[in-house]
Amino acid sequence: MALVQPSGIEETGNEDRIFALQRKIDDGKISGRLPSTEGREIQYRLDSIRRDYLQMTEGGRSTTYEERADISRRLDSLEMELNRFR
Repeated sequence: MALVQPSGIEETGNEDRIFALQRKIDDGKISGRLPSTEGREIQYRLDSIRRDYLQMTEGGRSTTYEERADISRRLDSLEMELNRFR
């Protein structure tokens, strides 16, 4: 049985990270630091994470630790990739 925790800081943290990464992608595209090919790939990955996150939290549903950890891991990976273009 998976542990379920009420909506809270972890979910808000992932949501905030999604928004922050979107800003970084947009800034990278505008400044020219993020080449278009890499920008499309990174945007695609963020869109996929966002879609999965929204499905998990749809209707105010609480997420499991494993679901939050998966989203967090994927955001970590994406952020590391994006930081190469600073």
